[in-house]
Amino acid sequence: MNGFVAVEVGGVIEGGDEGRGGLTLGSVGFYGAATLQGHLGAATPIVVTGGLLLNGGDGSIAIELPELPANGTYHFLQHSGDNPFSALRLAVPTPGVTLVTIAPRASSTSPSTFIGVQCGPGR
Repeated sequence: MNGFVAVEVGGVIEGGDEGRGGLTLGSVGFYGAATLQGHLGAATPIVVTGGLLLNGGDGSIAIELPELPANGTYHFLQHSGDNPFSALRLAVPTPGVTLVTIAPRASSTSPSTFIGVQCGPGR
């Protein structure tokens, strides 16, 4: 979807359909507490090709994960521009599961950065 998507308080963006595929958006503006939902796997659930506008403050965007896969690091959100990391939090804090920033590879021609989910022991 090209263009700007506004997410109001209580809004939800779901990447993919029950674990299949992903959602690509042009630009996204968050205007308060909202939720990003996606299934971790081979594809990045949510890709934002333009800017992210974050007006909700630290921890205002909950990352909801319907299930957790095997141990490893998975891409969740691909974006360009300012890092939204401080605005993100896990909807359900789980021991052994953390959010991480994954910088672009030096060999990559894409300026995109990823917010990932790292699943490890202890969960």
